[in-house]
Amino acid sequence: MPRRPRRIHRKDLKKAGITAVILVAAIAICAILISKWENIFFQTGGGESRVIIDPIIKEPKSVTIDGVEYLQTSRIQTYLLMGIDKDGKAVPVKDGEGGGQADMQILLIIDDEHETWRILQIDRDTMVESQMLDSNGNVVSTTSTQICLLHTTGTGMEDSCKNVVNGLSAFLWDQPIDGYIAMNMGGINTLNDAMGGIPVKVTTDFTAVDPTLPIGETVTLKGDQAELFVRSRMSVDDGTNVSRMARQREYMKSFVKKFATLDMETIVDVYDTIQDYIVTDMGSGLIEKLAEKVQNYEELELIQFEGVHDRSDINAKFYVDETNKQYVILDLFYSPVFN
Repeated sequence: MPRRPRRIHRKDLKKAGITAVILVAAIAICAILISKWENIFFQTGGGESRVIIDPIIKEPKSVTIDGVEYLQTSRIQTYLLMGIDKDGKAVPVKDGEGGGQADMQILLIIDDEHETWRILQIDRDTMVESQMLDSNGNVVSTTSTQICLLHTTGTGMEDSCKNVVNGLSAFLWDQPIDGYIAMNMGGINTLNDAMGGIPVKVTTDFTAVDPTLPIGETVTLKGDQAELFVRSRMSVDDGTNVSRMARQREYMKSFVKKFATLDMETIVDVYDTIQDYIVTDMGSGLIEKLAEKVQNYEELELIQFEGVHDRSDINAKFYVDETNKQYVILDLFYSPVFN
């Protein structure tokens, strides 16, 4: 029986300050907003994902590439923020039925040695290897599937989140992931309305999508407008994800800016409204420590993997460029060994 979702206590949110809420709310909520409408345009396949065995890392991993040895660094901490394509509050469901896809995945990377933090954004359609288990938990085969589907196997609670964590960890050459926060889409409008809307400048012609978003005007987005602003692709701009990502970054910056103007009591009240939509294995003490680091460390540029989107059929797939993947993983998680 799944345990009750871990909660971040009100008194600890106050101790952690505004940055804590930005970490667990602003980034997580924006992650969901950035991804909610993907299914309108491209569906993912079903029934392919399986529970993944926890990766076991006893010591830093060493790899040799082009004659150079690299050692996995111990200074890195990683935390996965997920947006789940599911309405309603976070409650257990029957295994494999209604758990929702992890349509948005953002990996928060903290480097204690260099005192920096950054975000690695994972395309939800990234193809990964998923392990198929028998009734005894033994691996019987593997299959290739979109990473978002790993959350659909399980009860939609901690076990489903762990499936995604393990799948992403394996994809990143067994890089440990130290914690996760997942939020159902049902909390989006609740949060947006609780904050009174998010102001943005409309630089795109939304006529075909929503005439209430006039180009050139600054509009306070409410409810569905926010989703339209960050999710629309078809019939907006050139119809590409590049232009859409520019709007997403603008929304996120505006979201965080407005959050920072709220007093602490209001912030905690806002967080209380979405608490039931969240599943996490991160306690209040950890959130407080992360808040301090995010507040004091230098923020580096958001990064993504390069690759090819295959939309030849209804099931969208993203194949990461292996050369780029190697470069990103080595840059983020490894250091060269000098003899």
